[in-house]
Amino acid sequence: MPNFKEEITYDANGNPTLFIIYYWNTTTQSFVPDYKDVRTYNNGLPITFLNQKTIYKWYAGLGVYKPSFKTEYATILDTDNQLVRKGVLYRYDTNFNVWNVFVGDEYNSYEYYTKTSSLSNETNEINLTLLYPNPVLNVLNIKVDSNLINQPYNVFDSLGRVVLNGNIVDIDTTINVEQLSKGIY
Repeated sequence: MPNFKEEITYDANGNPTLFIIYYWNTTTQSFVPDYKDVRTYNNGLPITFLNQKTIYKWYAGLGVYKPSFKTEYATILDTDNQLVRKGVLYRYDTNFNVWNVFVGDEYNSYEYYTKTSSLSNETNEINLTLLYPNPVLNVLNIKVDSNLINQPYNVFDSLGRVVLNGNIVDIDTTINVEQLSKGIY
């Protein structure tokens, strides 16, 4: 028997904008609303950021959702190589119908991003390694890019112990594994 269900709605960019959670009421044998989470985004380019997240609690006696908590997000630092976003938490006061901010940095959330330029002249090396056959009977074949020649290799058993080691001597290297007992390495 299910004990809860969740409905999710997405915007045109694939961002989740609405979560509704229901719990199973054994008395009525039906799903009953519990809370909903509503999110808004800046829909900026090249990155979309969350602007606000609001939690609403279901009040069964009134048959309505009422606001409970919200977090508002804003960019507080944006340089050439760093971006910092801050989330400020609020609680809704249903007696006065106002949002009250939680005071203290422990109630804030921070997201830190490091920017890299796509126009840099840095080169990224791709290290291709091919190990075959799987499973191995007597000889393990290793095929690597030339920049990995003379690099060390280790073969570990399932307990993390090194059972074989050596150096890759060519782009096509073989390792004799006949002396190893059957197992996962």
